[in-house]
Amino acid sequence: MVATIPTGVISFLFTDVEGSTRLWETDPDGMAASLARHDEIMRSVIEAHRGHVFSTAGDAFAVAFGSVGAAIAAATTIQLQLLGADWPGPPIKIRMGIHTGMAQERDGDYFGPVLNRAARIMSAGHGGQILLSSVTADSSDLDGDLSLRDLGTHHLKDLDEPEHLFEIRHPDLPVVDRPIKTVDVRRHNLPDYLTSFVGRIKELDELAELIDQHRLVALTGVGGTGKTRLAVEAARNAASERPDGAWLVELAPVTKTAF
Repeated sequence: MVATIPTGVISFLFTDVEGSTRLWETDPDGMAASLARHDEIMRSVIEAHRGHVFSTAGDAFAVAFGSVGAAIAAATTIQLQLLGADWPGPPIKIRMGIHTGMAQERDGDYFGPVLNRAARIMSAGHGGQILLSSVTADSSDLDGDLSLRDLGTHHLKDLDEPEHLFEIRHPDLPVVDRPIKTVDVRRHNLPDYLTSFVGRIKELDELAELIDQHRLVALTGVGGTGKTRLAVEAARNAASERPDGAWLVELAPVTKTAF
């Protein structure tokens, strides 16, 4: 079966073998045999789901699918077959990322930022995982035993905009509990105090609820009661849950005006 090269809105699947360098170093002959089995499974499943392999580099595959459903079905089938494969050498695990969007196609190859995001989503995962962008997850219509796990919003390497990531779950695939690999971005300019913030848990909880419910929350009270410190700690807690973080803008009093 020869797949038609997808155009328009495309779901891109990127894959990579986990720990391939170590596997080549410890058992080169076995790794060569296992990689051949890996390639056989990959190409067979991709062809069955009418995917178009437009790039391979070492043990990595880049595949275009005409629909989100086909990409997810192919990715899940590949992971299941790799899990149950009779490996001639070391078992191979691969990480997968799927992102959907428009890309420029030329002579069977693709170009554009959608590919960069798909590659970075894949790189955030671990062997055995299938990670999806929010665009792909929103467009998915999962069949059978498949479900989505919400992984939250994360910053990925070299990408300015964060990505809300999801993971495909299947009852026959092992659960991967390792944290996904993202860029640690300091999304705030809040001051670091020399003393620990102790107590006032009730006030922090109340502030968190108010911040979720209102665009503007003001703390009032007499001077010296710790309003600023409480506000900073509430903002610090909120920063980790918001893609754009939390930022301190001090409205200092004007003591001298020059004209």
